[in-house]
Amino acid sequence: MTVAHQAARPARADSIFFPGMALALAAVVFTGFAPSWFLRGYIRPSIPLEPLSPLIMVHGTAFTLWVALFIAQTSLVAANRRDIHRKLGWWGAGLAIAMLILGWTAAANSLRHGFTPLPSISPAAFFAVPAISLAVFAPLVLLGVLNRKRPAVSVMGASKFNFLTLPCPSDSPRCNFLGDKSG
Repeated sequence: MTVAHQAARPARADSIFFPGMALALAAVVFTGFAPSWFLRGYIRPSIPLEPLSPLIMVHGTAFTLWVALFIAQTSLVAANRRDIHRKLGWWGAGLAIAMLILGWTAAANSLRHGFTPLPSISPAAFFAVPAISLAVFAPLVLLGVLNRKRPAVSVMGASKFNFLTLPCPSDSPRCNFLGDKSG
């Protein structure tokens, strides 16, 4: 095996770690959004749910595709299929733009209609969660695209901060800092 070939292949630990973290992220997303999205109608939610609007259905589909893309991209790099990873990356950039538009639209719509998933959180405080998440997400995606030829930067933008930009499921303890007075 040549030195150039060794440099092109990800380290074994990275080949396990990043796809593993992508799967862990998917498990967290699935668990958090199971009652309100993935298993809606099959699991009894902790709070009453309003019917989903077409906007929220498209928003949920796009964000679900993002998690699936994250799993695919980390798995492709781990399998040393960077050729497919790069082609799929351009589709991901388009999806990221759609997510930004859908995320802001859904967040603004929730604020406009006074929606909040928990009675102890004001609509404005709830709006801060997607607003901050999207404000962090946008530059990270831009950094990933601009640094697509620099794997260390691209991986940092996509993998290490993907979890930080997740919105909170309606009954997540991570959202309690937004004003939950019950605890």
